[in-house]
Amino acid sequence: MTELEQQFEAAQVRVKQLTKRPGNEDLLMLYGLYKQAIDGNNKEKTPSRLNIAAYAKHQSWLQMANMDRIDCQKRYIQLVDKLTDQLS
Repeated sequence: MTELEQQFEAAQVRVKQLTKRPGNEDLLMLYGLYKQAIDGNNKEKTPSRLNIAAYAKHQSWLQMANMDRIDCQKRYIQLVDKLTDQLS
């Protein structure tokens, strides 16, 4: 496992330990970056717009299309660092 992968995994743990809930925009960004880093481009069927949360998450992941896995991991870590400073 590379150092970046270790930092990415550590960031996943740290984000769950925040004492305050991040805003929806940050949560969606975390979701999209995570899914792109783990699964690559979103090939799933678009959920119904009536399922607002699932649709928003799907769209967030789509916005990361073609982004490199390593870039996603770095951006995820940076966002968690920012949120840790703000919400802990």
